Amino acid sequence: MKEQMKELRDQGYTYLEISVLLNCAKSSVAYYCGKDQKDKARIRKNKNRTDTCTCGKSKSKISLYCRDCGLDIKRNKLLDQTLEDFEKELKATGRYSKVRAYARLLLTEAGVKKECKECGFSHHVEACHIKGISSFEKTAKISEINNLKNLVYLCPNHHWMLDNGLITLTNVSVA
Repeated sequence: MKEQMKELRDQGYTYLEISVLLNCAKSSVAYYCGKDQKDKARIRKNKNRTDTCTCGKSKSKISLYCRDCGLDIKRNKLLDQTLEDFEKELKATGRYSKVRAYARLLLTEAGVKKECKECGFSHHVEACHIKGISSFEKTAKISEINNLKNLVYLCPNHHWMLDNGLITLTNVSVA
């Protein structure tokens, strides 16, 4: 298609006419037919990635931190929130979804084997809070709720049984 664009341009067609004839974006025609467009595009792409974060990684000029440091700061901010503060930000239906998502992330990062601690089933497991989120005081911090000692993988059946008081977990080790 590049060659067709160049041929049509040499014949005097405009970028718009070429884009209509070849059914492509005008910017694509400009990229392949314009003088030094590939170099200009590369420069534009890298233009905002020239600053360095305090950790040494590259970051955009408009960002305070690189992606990794920014995620760490967001994580620390989340962990310092109380359950009451956290609930104010979220709708009632999904009020604990971020807490649960972060619990899954913590278990994954800790390298906990994805299998049910009760039966060993590993085809589908869920991150489970041993002490339920709703049973914590509203002043409890998210870091306390999502402490690795309070998290475990369970199969859906055992998760339901735990939530409904049919089983209790004792001597659970996360590692």
